[in-house]
Amino acid sequence: MSAARPSGRGWLIVALLMVFVAGLVLMGGNDRGTPYDLDDPGPDGYKGLRLVLERLGAEVDEGDSSEIDVGLARSGTVVYVPVATAIPHEQTRRWEDFVRSGGRLVLGTPRDDGGPQPTEDPSGGVIVGSPPGICDIDELADLEAIDPSGFQRLEVPAGERSCYGDGEVALIVQQMIGEGTLTTLASPRLLINDALRARNQEVDDPKGPMRDNVVVAARLFAPDGQGRVLVITSGVAAAELGEESILSLIGPSVKLGLWQLVIAFALFAWWRGRRHGRVVTETQPVPIAGSELVAAVGNLMSRRHDPRHAATLLRTAAVRDLAERLGVPRGTDVTVVAELIAARTGRDPAAVLGPLASTPVSTDGDLLAVAAHLEAIRTEVLHGRSSPAALGTRSDPGAP
Repeated sequence: MSAARPSGRGWLIVALLMVFVAGLVLMGGNDRGTPYDLDDPGPDGYKGLRLVLERLGAEVDEGDSSEIDVGLARSGTVVYVPVATAIPHEQTRRWEDFVRSGGRLVLGTPRDDGGPQPTEDPSGGVIVGSPPGICDIDELADLEAIDPSGFQRLEVPAGERSCYGDGEVALIVQQMIGEGTLTTLASPRLLINDALRARNQEVDDPKGPMRDNVVVAARLFAPDGQGRVLVITSGVAAAELGEESILSLIGPSVKLGLWQLVIAFALFAWWRGRRHGRVVTETQPVPIAGSELVAAVGNLMSRRHDPRHAATLLRTAAVRDLAERLGVPRGTDVTVVAELIAARTGRDPAAVLGPLASTPVSTDGDLLAVAAHLEAIRTEVLHGRSSPAALGTRSDPGAP
C-alpha cells in the first residue's frame, strides 16, 4: 500500500517551513567565519597563518594587549595586533616602550593616534598581484608580487622604510623606534587564509603563480624559522570581531519557534525519505591526496633555499619513527637511537649517527644524500631488509 501524499494545503505548509528554515540560516550570519581567528579555516580566518608559522618551527600563542611590555621585548617575542584601532593613548605608549626596548611589533591596521595613515584617494585600494616596487625593508626586499585585496595604501612618513609601493604610499611601512621595529600593514587581510592560498592551482598539479603573502608572513613573524609569535586577540578591537550576528538580536521565544519549525521540517523530510527497498551501493569518489595548505608550505620551503633546515626536519621525523619501532620513547636522544640501530643491524654506530645527526648539509646535493641514507636506515630497521643505498659497514666481515 502506497503512502498518502500531502494535499495542496500540505505542500503549502512544507513550503512555509522551508522559507522559515532558509531565513534561520540567513540570520545565522555570513559563512566567512570569524575574521582573524587563529583556529578559523574560513576565507577570513588566520588558521593558515598559524599552521604555516608552526610548520616553520615558531610557537604561536594568543594573548591580551596588557601583556605587551618591556619584559616581553627581552624575550624576543614578535607581537602581532590584527586590528589596532580605538586603542587608548596609555596603551599605545606602553607599546612604544616595548618597541623602544628592542621588541618587534606588527600592526594589521594603522593606529588612530599617529604613524602611517591611509591615503585620501579612495581609488587607491584595489591591489591584485602588487609587485614590491620601491622596497627598502631588508627582510622583504627580494620578494615578488602579493595578493589580494581592496584597501587603501598607507602614506609613508619621511625617513621611514616601506615595501609594496612607490616610496610615498605603500602596503607595508616599517619604523625604527629605539632598538626595535614597528611594522604597519595596510590591512590585516594581507594574511587571511584566502590570501595565503595558492592561486589557479590544483592540489597535485601546480599551474599558476604562488603569491608571496605567505612569505611576507614568514619574514615578519619567523625570519629564523623559530621563536614565539603572540597574536593579540583581547583587550583591543580585534576581540569584538565576528562575535555578534543578527541571530544574537532575536528573542528567545522567537528562536524557540524557529527551532520547532526546523524539527517539524526534519520529521517531515524523514517521513518522505523512508526507503522501502534495498540499499544501492555507490562507487565512492577517489580521495584527493594532500591539500592546498600542503602545497603552500611546500612552495614556501622551496623558496627559502635552506637545505640545512629541510635536513633537520627529515632527521627529526626519522629519529622519532625509528625510536618508536625500536621500543624506546620518541624523544630518546639520537645517540642512543643510533647505538640501538647499530646493535640491531651490525653497522658502525658512527656511520649510523652521521646521517641521523652530524653529517653537514649545505647544498641540495647534501640534502639528497642525507635523505637517501635515512631512507636506507628506515627500510632496514622498519622492514627488516637491506637497501642498495645502505650506509656504513657491518661488523661482520662476510656481510655484503
